[in-house]
Amino acid sequence: MKTSVFFSTVIIFLVIIITSLFARNYRDQVERKEGFSYTDCRNKGFTSEFCVQTPIATSGVGTCLCDDGTIGLQLPGFGGDCVCGMALGNPLYR
Repeated sequence: MKTSVFFSTVIIFLVIIITSLFARNYRDQVERKEGFSYTDCRNKGFTSEFCVQTPIATSGVGTCLCDDGTIGLQLPGFGGDCVCGMALGNPLYR
């Protein structure tokens, strides 16, 4: 009985080691992308002075520039479009 417990413990230990090695290898291969891009900021219509600062960080993640110059939000379900104006007043979009 003691030998079967020992072998079970060894097998579990080996499975844990092998799994963590695969997980580490996978984690090292994942491409990481920074959340901010100066080029994307400029392409959305913001000025260069605005894009080198972070005043919009207080507004939260996913802010964007609307066609009328106001700040909108990029919300899930809108395909990356900027949700602006009256739509932001609707609690269903918050």
